[in-house]
Amino acid sequence: MALTTITRSCGHPEQVQIHGSNTHGQRDRRAQRLASEPCAKCQSTGRAELNARAADVAEHAGWPQLTGSARQVGWAQTIRVDMLTALADTLAATAPASVVGQVTSLYTAVLLRQTDAPWWIANKARDGARLAARLMTDADRAELAALREISDERTQDTATTEQPTGDAVTAQLRADIARRDRGYARETALKHAGQRAAEARLARATAIAEIGRLLREDQDDNNEVGIVRAEHLTGLSRPTLTDARDDTEAWAEVVKLAEGTLAGYDDDEAALHARLPYLAGLDAAASYLYRLHEDRHIAQHGFSPMDDLRLDEPVPGADELAAAYRQAVRRIAGRED
Repeated sequence: MALTTITRSCGHPEQVQIHGSNTHGQRDRRAQRLASEPCAKCQSTGRAELNARAADVAEHAGWPQLTGSARQVGWAQTIRVDMLTALADTLAATAPASVVGQVTSLYTAVLLRQTDAPWWIANKARDGARLAARLMTDADRAELAALREISDERTQDTATTEQPTGDAVTAQLRADIARRDRGYARETALKHAGQRAAEARLARATAIAEIGRLLREDQDDNNEVGIVRAEHLTGLSRPTLTDARDDTEAWAEVVKLAEGTLAGYDDDEAALHARLPYLAGLDAAASYLYRLHEDRHIAQHGFSPMDDLRLDEPVPGADELAAAYRQAVRRIAGRED
């Protein structure tokens, strides 16, 4: 069991308990999955944003207010918008084209009579068209039958009659949802782009710290390369190189993280990966091959090789990557054999 700080997909660090051994990267895979998901706070914020957007749509369309607890109403608002949007799409593809707008309005009105938030939550996975058909009154069915008769009459003159594609409320509803979805997608993309920019800045700072270490070694070796040549080789300015050479603390921090990684501290390993992405790539590739080997073993033998410690068999490719990873970390820590 290990208490690990993981940077979630939203960019926020979060401490989590990861149970089990890490013989073949089990905890690493769990950590990678958690890193691909937003933190609990952002998940809650994301749901709140969806619920707020749904409330805006309902208010704009003039839908009835829902009853229930605040949490139930918020969730039910989103479910209602999703269900009615899917209903409109379904009827656009299945209802007679000449009366699709009126049919959509009828089915929507039937569902909107349901103002109990728990009802929407309980039926969130149901098909809206079938739900509406079950809930129709005799008057609703009579209106639907009349619309079918109108459709039959209109189909006799389709060559000269313009067919409506839906009523204005349904079209506006879809347009509002699409616009808000585009805005939400842009917000998410901006957050992710900002996270990548921050990761790139951290990786660049670490690379400059390593350049500083190399320049200090060169200085101890009577400037065999020198600042002028280093400027040409790295593309960095002379003041930047000079500052990097004089800053001994930046690389010392990386060395400390490498030592922690070798000692088995997950937080140090995650921080080292953030600073040196090529290490994260080596580790991820090795973990993937170990996982692939484990899945194949389970498929062939019915159990994981990790269930029997005697089956410590080599895994071609994964072992080499893991060895290269460990060697690189040892080099950074100054423990080269």
